[in-house]
This record gives sequence, structure tokens and C-alpha cells, in this order.
Amino acid sequence: MNDPIEIISSKISNTLKRWDPDLPYHVEEIRFGLASRINFYSVIGFSLIIGVASNAVAGTILSLLSVILLRRLTGGVHAKTLTGCLLFSVAVCSGIPHVSLSNAVIQYINLISIVLVLKFSEHDRYSKYTAIMLISSNFLLNSSVVSLSFFVQSLSLIKLIEGGDKNTMKKIIARIISKFAVIRSTKEFWGRPQDQKKESENGNL
Repeated sequence: MNDPIEIISSKISNTLKRWDPDLPYHVEEIRFGLASRINFYSVIGFSLIIGVASNAVAGTILSLLSVILLRRLTGGVHAKTLTGCLLFSVAVCSGIPHVSLSNAVIQYINLISIVLVLKFSEHDRYSKYTAIMLISSNFLLNSSVVSLSFFVQSLSLIKLIEGGDKNTMKKIIARIISKFAVIRSTKEFWGRPQDQKKESENGNL
């Protein structure tokens, strides 16, 4: 047990059991509960601290809420350690508010998130449909923060660690980046992909 959060939780749970041997819970139950709560509140706390320091409190809160709500509805894979989960979650929720996307990219990412939820979420049908409705609400909100938060959470549904297809993520990333490139390029030619294609061909002559 080398994870700092696990070590702290273990020490606290053993101390509590030593103080009161008649506690109705096993040490492992207390340790697990403490570790989960320390991780959860640490993500919120550190994210908000960074949000305050970077003048992006509102966006950080919105990102946290978006990830938490969708994760409750869809589930998702976990990091190998709680500290790893903490660092990744803080980086995501405090970094997303500083990314700005065009309307076209926001709508496209919303669609990808819906597809990922439908394909990879193992929760019941009701939870899936509720998650899809939640993601679809961003077609109206048109928020970069919400779109990226939903997208990152949707990606976490893909099981790469235990028995998952390691090529799946590569294919998804390849399609997203290539589509993003096409959207950006055609937008520069006022939505006329044939002009963009001609420019590309002429440049290769």
C-alpha cells in the first residue's frame, strides 16, 4: 500500500478501532469509506483552490458538477490509485475552464459523448437515457466547459485497463482529431469543403 490516501485512511481507521474495539464496522470498511471521502473532497478542494487562483471559479464548479452528475449516471473506470485519480480529476476540472471551443466543435463533442455513453456504459437503460438527456441539454447551453467535462467522463467508460480493447481509444482519438481538423479547415473556407480540398491538392502539386 504505497498510495498516500490509502496510507492515511489506514492509519485513521486502525486508530479509531484501537480507541473503540467495539465499533460495529470492520477496519477495512472504515478505511475504504475514509479513502473514498478524502479523495472526493480533495478533488473538490484542490480544484476550487486552483479555480480561485486562476480566476475561473464558476467554470471549475460547472466542470465539477458536470463530471460528478454524469459519472453517477454512467459509472466509469477508476485509476489504479486514489492519488492518481485525485491528480487526474483536479487537472481535468481545473484545466477545462480555460479551454474555449467553437460552436461546431461543441456540438460534435456532445454527439460523441452520447455515442460513448450508449456504447460503453454498463448501467441500466433508465440511467443511460437520463445521461443522454443530460448531455443533450448542452445542445441548448452550448458550453465548452460542460461539453468537455461530459466528454472526458464519457471517455472514462472505455475499459482499457481490465480486458478492454487497447486499440479502441486510438481509433476514437484518431477520428476526433481528424474530424476536428476538417471542421476547422472547412470553416476557414466558409463551409465549402470542395474549396479546401482543391487548395490542398494545389499545394501538393
